[in-house]
Amino acid sequence: VVGVSMKDRSAILLAGHRGDAAYWFENACGCFITSSYYMAQPPAWLAQFNSRKLADGYFPAPWTKLYPDNSLYVKYSREDDFPGEWDLKDTTFPHQHRGHPGQAAYYENLRRTPFADELVLQAALEAMNFHDLGARSAPDVLAVGFSAGDVIGHTYGPFSQEEMDNYLRLDLALGKLIEAAEARAGAENTLVILAADHGVLPLVEWLRHEGNKAAKRVSLNAVIGAVQAAFRERFPGAPDLIADTEGLNITLNLEAIQKAGLRRSDVEQTATRALLSTGAVAAVYTQADLLSDKPSNDPYIWLFRNSFFQSRSPHLLVRVKEYYYVSNMPGGTGHGTVYDYDRHVPIVFMEAGIRPGRYSAPAGPEDIAPTLARMLGIHDYPIERDARLLTEVLGGGGQPTGR
Repeated sequence: VVGVSMKDRSAILLAGHRGDAAYWFENACGCFITSSYYMAQPPAWLAQFNSRKLADGYFPAPWTKLYPDNSLYVKYSREDDFPGEWDLKDTTFPHQHRGHPGQAAYYENLRRTPFADELVLQAALEAMNFHDLGARSAPDVLAVGFSAGDVIGHTYGPFSQEEMDNYLRLDLALGKLIEAAEARAGAENTLVILAADHGVLPLVEWLRHEGNKAAKRVSLNAVIGAVQAAFRERFPGAPDLIADTEGLNITLNLEAIQKAGLRRSDVEQTATRALLSTGAVAAVYTQADLLSDKPSNDPYIWLFRNSFFQSRSPHLLVRVKEYYYVSNMPGGTGHGTVYDYDRHVPIVFMEAGIRPGRYSAPAGPEDIAPTLARMLGIHDYPIERDARLLTEVLGGGGQPTGR
């Protein structure tokens, strides 16, 4: 079991606790690295691969469109120059590199281009050969995280020409990866599972252009500032009541609260009122709310409860209003809400034995592992409470809604 990605968390999580190896890209060196969790020393192939300095080879030529026909891009995406993209400056093709090879800034910006996925493809092919994947009678798993679409989506939005060009190029990369896997194991012995980790909110400006007047861009500093102002007014002798923020989610300084002789519930209520007063927040959940199993009329609280881990989660988790984007950036977009646009992802199984069709029954990425285990003959694989076997692709249950 081998994981490969630009992102450390992607390669590691895809490989799992007992993965044989995970490789990811490090901006500091412009190279792929691994961890002593998997091996005492990096393998020789990795040093040889990094010596080729493939990431540096994309400089200085800019990122240009894969196809010269601009009308094709306008037809399937939108005009290249569209309000709300990134820094409101570098928003049209061609896109120049930022920084120079050897600088972390150059490698960081490279993640914002399709070249990031090309690098991951090359590393995955090398890892496939080194680990001799697909050459034995026992199944092997190669988990590859192509994440350029994530960063490009943040930067230019999901309906941008940049995102379209990226997925045209990713289609070619996936083709090469599948061809290489089938060449090693045979097409009849190759199973491909395609999914995504999240969706994204379209650019606020695009939503409003399409008639969604509820969409709004809001300053993160202004929202957090409202909480800080409320604390100063309500608790004037108690500074530093906020220990940390992660977006809109707030971790309170419990030591400062205790030292000032305050009740935690009063501090939480004050913060909640301030957050709701900004007009950008739909609901605020305390740890007490999320630890409770009481029924609720809130249709989203169970999602927060599912992702809550008391010793690590913030003290106040915030549900932003639908179609609102809260950030300090002048442009771009993000994800991480409970709404459908952030949660709706594809799941595709491709193999000779897969029953073809499009299925509309509820499913999620959490269903992939138990389904794959069943396909591999692992019948005692544990299934999480809110996961299920995708019996549709196994040839039983569910009627396809298309081909």
